Amino acid sequence: MLLTDTGKVYTAGTNMNGQLGMGDMASRPTPQLVQKLNGHRFVQVVAGALSSMGITDIGDLYGWGRNNVGQL
Repeated sequence: MLLTDTGKVYTAGTNMNGQLGMGDMASRPTPQLVQKLNGHRFVQVVAGALSSMGITDIGDLYGWGRNNVGQL
C-alpha cells in the first residue's frame, strides 16, 4: 500500500479478501489508485495480511478487506 503526499491511496498485490479496496478480489501486480477512497485525504494507512485501514485528515477511520468475524 502506498500513500501519496496528497493523501491518495494506491494498492497492489494479492487480493483474495478484498484487502486492496478495489471492490473485487482480483489481484493487481502494479499499484493502482483506490477509486472508492477518492475525495478523502488520508494521512496514515496500514496493510495487514487480510485487511487494510486508513485514517483521513479529519480523523475518519476506514477499513476494508476480510470481515468474517466482525474484525473491521
